Amino acid sequence: MQFINFAECLREFDLYLRSLDRSDNTLKSYKRDLVLFNNWFKFHNGEDAFPPNITPIDVREYKAQLQTVDNQKPASINRKLASLSVFCKWAKTQNLIADNPTENIREVQHAETAIRWLDKKEQYALIRVVQKDGSVRDKAIVSLLLHTGLRVSELSNLKVSDVEITDRKGKITVREGKGKKYRQVPLNNDARQVISALLEKRLETKDDGYLLAGQKSERLKPWGIQNVLRRYSYLARLDDVTPHRLRHTFGKNLADAGVSIDQIAVLMGHSNIETTRRYTKPGETDLQEAVARLEWN
Repeated sequence: MQFINFAECLREFDLYLRSLDRSDNTLKSYKRDLVLFNNWFKFHNGEDAFPPNITPIDVREYKAQLQTVDNQKPASINRKLASLSVFCKWAKTQNLIADNPTENIREVQHAETAIRWLDKKEQYALIRVVQKDGSVRDKAIVSLLLHTGLRVSELSNLKVSDVEITDRKGKITVREGKGKKYRQVPLNNDARQVISALLEKRLETKDDGYLLAGQKSERLKPWGIQNVLRRYSYLARLDDVTPHRLRHTFGKNLADAGVSIDQIAVLMGHSNIETTRRYTKPGETDLQEAVARLEWN
Protein backbone atom coordinates (compact mmCIF):
# COMPACT_ATOMS: atom_id res chain seq x y z
CA MET A 1 0.00 0.00 0.00
CA GLN A 2 1.30 3.45 -0.91
CA PHE A 3 0.85 6.49 1.30
CA ILE A 4 1.25 10.09 0.21
CA ASN A 5 1.36 12.02 3.48
CA PHE A 6 1.70 11.85 7.24
CA ALA A 7 -2.07 11.86 7.90
CA GLU A 8 -2.59 8.73 5.79
CA CYS A 9 0.32 7.01 7.49
CA LEU A 10 -1.06 7.87 10.92
CA ARG A 11 -4.47 6.37 10.05
CA GLU A 12 -2.91 3.15 8.78
CA PHE A 13 -0.55 3.00 11.76
CA ASP A 14 -3.57 3.29 14.07
CA LEU A 15 -5.22 0.34 12.28
CA TYR A 16 -1.99 -1.64 12.68
CA LEU A 17 -1.94 -0.99 16.45
CA ARG A 18 -5.60 -1.99 16.72
CA SER A 19 -4.79 -5.26 14.98
CA LEU A 20 -2.34 -5.92 17.85
CA ASP A 21 -5.21 -5.37 20.31
CA ARG A 22 -3.60 -2.35 21.93
CA SER A 23 -5.69 -0.55 24.55
CA ASP A 24 -7.53 2.69 23.79
CA ASN A 25 -5.20 4.59 26.12
CA THR A 26 -2.18 3.25 24.24
CA LEU A 27 -3.68 4.25 20.90
CA LYS A 28 -4.38 7.76 22.14
CA SER A 29 -0.87 8.06 23.58
CA TYR A 30 0.79 7.05 20.28
CA LYS A 31 -1.38 9.42 18.28
CA ARG A 32 -0.79 12.33 20.66
CA ASP A 33 2.99 11.81 20.63
CA LEU A 34 3.17 11.53 16.85
CA VAL A 35 0.98 14.59 16.24
CA LEU A 36 3.26 16.61 18.55
CA PHE A 37 6.31 15.40 16.63
CA ASN A 38 4.66 16.25 13.33
CA ASN A 39 3.85 19.78 14.54
CA TRP A 40 7.48 20.28 15.60
CA PHE A 41 8.73 18.79 12.33
CA LYS A 42 6.57 21.08 10.16
CA PHE A 43 7.63 24.16 12.11
CA HIS A 44 11.35 23.40 11.70
CA ASN A 45 11.41 21.80 8.25
CA GLY A 46 8.44 23.25 6.41
CA GLU A 47 6.99 19.82 5.58
CA ASP A 48 5.14 17.14 7.49
CA ALA A 49 6.73 14.10 9.11
CA PHE A 50 6.03 11.70 6.24
CA PRO A 51 8.46 8.85 7.12
CA PRO A 52 10.79 9.33 4.08
CA ASN A 53 11.31 12.93 5.25
CA ILE A 54 12.52 11.95 8.74
CA THR A 55 16.30 11.73 9.26
CA PRO A 56 18.37 10.73 12.31
CA ILE A 57 19.39 14.37 12.79
CA ASP A 58 15.69 15.33 13.01
CA VAL A 59 15.17 12.80 15.79
CA ARG A 60 18.26 14.02 17.68
CA GLU A 61 17.15 17.65 17.34
CA TYR A 62 13.66 16.77 18.56
CA LYS A 63 15.13 14.96 21.56
CA ALA A 64 17.28 18.01 22.32
CA GLN A 65 14.23 20.28 22.05
CA LEU A 66 12.32 18.18 24.58
CA GLN A 67 15.30 18.14 26.95
CA THR A 68 16.70 21.65 26.85
CA VAL A 69 13.87 23.90 25.64
CA ASP A 70 10.72 22.15 26.87
CA ASN A 71 12.46 20.84 30.01
CA GLN A 72 10.41 17.65 29.95
CA LYS A 73 11.07 14.79 32.33
CA PRO A 74 13.11 11.81 31.09
CA ALA A 75 10.12 9.46 31.29
CA SER A 76 8.04 11.78 29.07
CA ILE A 77 10.86 12.22 26.56
CA ASN A 78 11.53 8.49 26.37
CA ARG A 79 7.84 7.75 25.82
CA LYS A 80 7.70 10.20 22.90
CA LEU A 81 10.84 8.72 21.39
CA ALA A 82 9.45 5.20 21.84
CA SER A 83 6.24 6.18 20.03
CA LEU A 84 8.26 7.60 17.15
CA SER A 85 10.44 4.49 17.07
CA VAL A 86 7.46 2.13 16.79
CA PHE A 87 6.01 4.35 14.04
CA CYS A 88 9.27 4.27 12.07
CA LYS A 89 9.65 0.50 12.51
CA TRP A 90 6.16 0.10 11.09
CA ALA A 91 7.03 2.45 8.20
CA LYS A 92 10.01 0.25 7.37
CA THR A 93 7.77 -2.84 7.15
CA GLN A 94 5.62 -0.87 4.70
CA ASN A 95 8.73 -0.15 2.56
CA LEU A 96 8.33 3.58 3.10
CA ILE A 97 11.90 3.85 4.41
CA ALA A 98 14.99 1.71 4.05
CA ASP A 99 16.45 2.55 7.46
CA ASN A 100 14.89 3.45 10.79
CA PRO A 101 16.01 7.01 11.73
CA THR A 102 15.41 6.33 15.43
CA GLU A 103 17.55 3.20 15.55
CA ASN A 104 20.66 4.68 17.19
CA ILE A 105 18.94 7.30 19.34
CA ARG A 106 19.51 6.57 23.03
CA GLU A 107 17.00 7.06 25.80
CA VAL A 108 17.46 9.87 28.28
CA GLN A 109 18.99 8.51 31.45
CA HIS A 110 17.41 9.46 34.74
CA ALA A 111 17.77 8.67 38.39
CA GLU A 112 15.18 6.33 39.82
CA THR A 113 12.49 8.40 41.51
CA ALA A 114 11.43 7.31 44.95
CA ILE A 115 7.87 6.10 45.18
CA ARG A 116 5.68 7.62 47.87
CA TRP A 117 3.33 5.88 50.24
CA LEU A 118 1.43 6.80 53.39
CA ASP A 119 3.03 5.87 56.68
CA LYS A 120 0.94 4.26 59.42
CA LYS A 121 0.05 7.56 61.05
CA GLU A 122 -1.14 9.02 57.75
CA GLN A 123 -3.14 5.89 56.94
CA TYR A 124 -4.92 6.06 60.28
CA ALA A 125 -5.70 9.76 59.76
CA LEU A 126 -7.24 9.06 56.35
CA ILE A 127 -9.23 6.03 57.52
CA ARG A 128 -10.52 7.94 60.55
CA VAL A 129 -12.03 10.82 58.55
CA VAL A 130 -13.59 8.42 56.05
CA GLN A 131 -15.11 6.31 58.84
CA LYS A 132 -16.37 9.47 60.56
CA ASP A 133 -17.73 11.44 57.59
CA GLY A 134 -17.74 9.10 54.59
CA SER A 135 -20.58 7.43 52.74
CA VAL A 136 -20.68 3.66 52.29
CA ARG A 137 -19.34 4.11 48.75
CA ASP A 138 -16.46 6.34 49.85
CA LYS A 139 -15.47 3.92 52.61
CA ALA A 140 -15.35 1.17 49.99
CA ILE A 141 -13.15 3.29 47.70
CA VAL A 142 -10.52 3.89 50.38
CA SER A 143 -10.71 0.32 51.65
CA LEU A 144 -10.28 -1.21 48.20
CA LEU A 145 -7.34 1.02 47.34
CA LEU A 146 -5.57 0.36 50.64
CA HIS A 147 -6.35 -3.36 50.88
CA THR A 148 -6.13 -4.50 47.25
CA GLY A 149 -3.76 -2.03 45.57
CA LEU A 150 -5.99 -1.66 42.52
CA ARG A 151 -5.09 0.87 39.87
CA VAL A 152 -7.68 3.64 39.64
CA SER A 153 -8.88 2.44 36.22
CA GLU A 154 -9.27 -1.11 37.56
CA LEU A 155 -11.31 0.17 40.50
CA SER A 156 -13.50 2.32 38.26
CA ASN A 157 -14.23 -0.64 35.98
CA LEU A 158 -15.14 -3.11 38.75
CA LYS A 159 -18.64 -4.55 38.45
CA VAL A 160 -20.78 -6.07 41.17
CA SER A 161 -20.30 -9.43 39.46
CA ASP A 162 -16.52 -9.08 39.92
CA VAL A 163 -16.87 -9.32 43.71
CA GLU A 164 -17.27 -12.61 45.59
CA ILE A 165 -17.74 -12.56 49.37
CA THR A 166 -18.59 -15.27 51.89
CA ASP A 167 -18.43 -15.26 55.68
CA ARG A 168 -14.80 -16.35 55.75
CA LYS A 169 -13.24 -15.17 52.51
CA GLY A 170 -13.68 -13.01 49.45
CA LYS A 171 -11.98 -11.89 46.28
CA ILE A 172 -12.26 -9.41 43.45
CA THR A 173 -11.57 -10.17 39.81
CA VAL A 174 -9.72 -7.68 37.65
CA ARG A 175 -10.74 -8.73 34.18
CA GLU A 176 -8.59 -6.30 32.24
CA GLY A 177 -5.69 -4.77 34.15
CA LYS A 178 -2.61 -3.09 32.71
CA GLY A 179 -1.60 -4.90 29.55
CA LYS A 180 -5.07 -6.48 29.49
CA LYS A 181 -3.98 -8.89 32.22
CA TYR A 182 -6.51 -10.85 34.27
CA ARG A 183 -5.94 -11.38 37.99
CA GLN A 184 -7.77 -12.10 41.22
CA VAL A 185 -7.05 -10.37 44.52
CA PRO A 186 -8.22 -11.83 47.87
CA LEU A 187 -10.12 -9.58 50.26
CA ASN A 188 -9.15 -9.40 53.92
CA ASN A 189 -11.75 -9.05 56.66
CA ASP A 190 -11.55 -5.23 56.80
CA ALA A 191 -12.22 -4.94 53.07
CA ARG A 192 -14.98 -7.59 53.15
CA GLN A 193 -16.95 -5.75 55.82
CA VAL A 194 -16.91 -2.42 53.99
CA ILE A 195 -17.66 -3.92 50.58
CA SER A 196 -20.44 -6.10 51.98
CA ALA A 197 -22.13 -2.95 53.29
CA LEU A 198 -21.85 -1.40 49.84
CA LEU A 199 -23.25 -4.52 48.16
CA GLU A 200 -26.23 -4.52 50.51
CA LYS A 201 -26.99 -0.96 49.55
CA ARG A 202 -26.66 -1.79 45.85
CA LEU A 203 -29.10 -4.69 46.26
CA GLU A 204 -31.65 -2.27 47.72
CA THR A 205 -31.57 -0.34 44.44
CA LYS A 206 -31.39 -3.57 42.41
CA ASP A 207 -28.35 -2.17 40.61
CA ASP A 208 -25.93 -4.94 39.59
CA GLY A 209 -23.80 -2.89 37.17
CA TYR A 210 -20.61 -1.12 38.16
CA LEU A 211 -19.64 -1.44 41.82
CA LEU A 212 -18.93 2.27 42.26
CA ALA A 213 -21.66 4.54 40.97
CA GLY A 214 -21.70 8.30 40.52
CA GLN A 215 -24.58 10.69 41.08
CA LYS A 216 -26.53 9.41 38.06
CA SER A 217 -25.91 5.72 38.84
CA GLU A 218 -23.27 5.65 36.12
CA ARG A 219 -19.75 4.30 36.53
CA LEU A 220 -17.65 6.50 38.80
CA LYS A 221 -14.84 7.70 36.55
CA PRO A 222 -11.17 7.75 37.66
CA TRP A 223 -11.26 11.52 38.10
CA GLY A 224 -14.32 11.09 40.34
CA ILE A 225 -12.38 8.66 42.54
CA GLN A 226 -9.55 11.18 42.71
CA ASN A 227 -12.00 13.88 43.79
CA VAL A 228 -13.24 11.62 46.61
CA LEU A 229 -9.67 11.17 47.87
CA ARG A 230 -8.95 14.86 47.53
CA ARG A 231 -11.86 15.68 49.84
CA TYR A 232 -10.84 13.26 52.58
CA SER A 233 -7.14 14.05 52.33
CA TYR A 234 -8.05 17.69 52.97
CA LEU A 235 -10.11 16.71 56.03
CA ALA A 236 -7.23 14.53 57.27
CA ARG A 237 -4.74 17.34 56.61
CA LEU A 238 -2.71 15.18 54.25
CA ASP A 239 -1.01 16.29 51.04
CA ASP A 240 -1.20 14.68 47.63
CA VAL A 241 -3.22 11.56 48.43
CA THR A 242 -3.88 9.90 45.08
CA PRO A 243 -5.16 6.45 44.07
CA HIS A 244 -1.65 5.55 42.95
CA ARG A 245 -0.15 6.61 46.27
CA LEU A 246 -2.59 4.30 48.05
CA ARG A 247 -1.59 1.53 45.63
CA HIS A 248 2.04 2.12 46.66
CA THR A 249 0.92 2.04 50.29
CA PHE A 250 -0.62 -1.40 49.72
CA GLY A 251 2.66 -2.67 48.26
CA LYS A 252 4.74 -1.18 51.08
CA ASN A 253 2.42 -2.61 53.75
CA LEU A 254 2.78 -6.07 52.22
CA ALA A 255 6.56 -5.79 52.12
CA ASP A 256 6.69 -4.58 55.73
CA ALA A 257 4.51 -7.54 56.74
CA GLY A 258 7.10 -9.91 55.32
CA VAL A 259 5.16 -10.98 52.22
CA SER A 260 7.49 -12.34 49.53
CA ILE A 261 8.24 -10.26 46.46
CA ASP A 262 6.74 -12.81 44.07
CA GLN A 263 3.45 -12.78 45.98
CA ILE A 264 3.36 -8.97 46.02
CA ALA A 265 4.01 -8.93 42.27
CA VAL A 266 1.05 -11.24 41.61
CA LEU A 267 -1.28 -9.27 43.87
CA MET A 268 -0.35 -5.97 42.23
CA GLY A 269 -0.35 -7.27 38.67
CA HIS A 270 3.32 -6.52 38.00
CA SER A 271 4.91 -8.17 34.99
CA ASN A 272 8.44 -7.21 36.07
CA ILE A 273 9.65 -8.31 39.50
CA GLU A 274 12.04 -5.32 39.59
CA THR A 275 9.03 -3.03 39.75
CA THR A 276 7.92 -4.84 42.89
CA ARG A 277 11.37 -4.74 44.45
CA ARG A 278 10.96 -1.00 45.06
CA TYR A 279 8.71 -1.74 48.03
CA THR A 280 11.52 -3.52 49.83
CA LYS A 281 13.68 -0.38 49.77
CA PRO A 282 13.51 1.83 52.87
CA GLY A 283 11.59 5.06 52.69
CA GLU A 284 12.32 8.31 54.51
CA THR A 285 10.32 7.26 57.58
CA ASP A 286 12.14 3.90 57.69
CA LEU A 287 15.51 5.67 57.71
CA GLN A 288 14.39 8.13 60.38
CA GLU A 289 13.27 5.28 62.61
CA ALA A 290 16.54 3.44 62.00
CA VAL A 291 18.63 6.43 63.10
CA ALA A 292 16.34 7.05 66.10
CA ARG A 293 17.30 3.64 67.47
CA LEU A 294 20.78 5.01 68.16
CA GLU A 295 19.53 7.76 70.48
CA TRP A 296 20.82 7.62 74.08
CA ASN A 297 17.76 9.30 75.59
